[in-house]
Amino acid sequence: MLMSINLDNAKRMIEQTLPADIQDAKAAFGQQVLNYVYCAEAGESEEDKAKYEARIYAKLRAGKELTSAELNYLAKNNPILYAKALRAHLMRKALENRLQSCRSKQEAETVYQAAVSSLSDKDPDKEMIVAALTDAYKEFKKSDEYKRLPEKTEGEGGSKAVQGEVRYVFSVDGYQETYKTDAADISFSAAR
Repeated sequence: MLMSINLDNAKRMIEQTLPADIQDAKAAFGQQVLNYVYCAEAGESEEDKAKYEARIYAKLRAGKELTSAELNYLAKNNPILYAKALRAHLMRKALENRLQSCRSKQEAETVYQAAVSSLSDKDPDKEMIVAALTDAYKEFKKSDEYKRLPEKTEGEGGSKAVQGEVRYVFSVDGYQETYKTDAADISFSAAR
């Protein structure tokens, strides 16, 4: 039923945009393609489906990205594995975005290590996600963008600057005053 509704919509769209003789040829071709896809899905043996799903699972465990066809297959046939694949994909994309904003190779390494260490040891998908994060980091290290980064940014030395304590005081007129108490001569006030 769903297939015929989609087919009718496709035919209407084709009829509106093409001349009559081309419309007939396109509609016939579209019908053949849809029939082939439908028959191919219905005719797949359980063994073929299991092999395909095993191949997808192996790809996920290796940390590789799935194609949209593979994701669609999982969404339709194995929603649990699809959710796991989607989670790994989203975490990979988040890491890739953070790596793009790094200003040094050391910062990129720190971002990667933080992403990996943020995963719980009890997470059942940890192996799959770590593989995806590692693959994304390896790809980033191969990029020209990574090669242009300096080893360390200025100020990334062995010691960190020590910040003093901050003291907050509320005045009678409702303003909050903030003071650094480490003998620094910087103080500022914040309005209400």
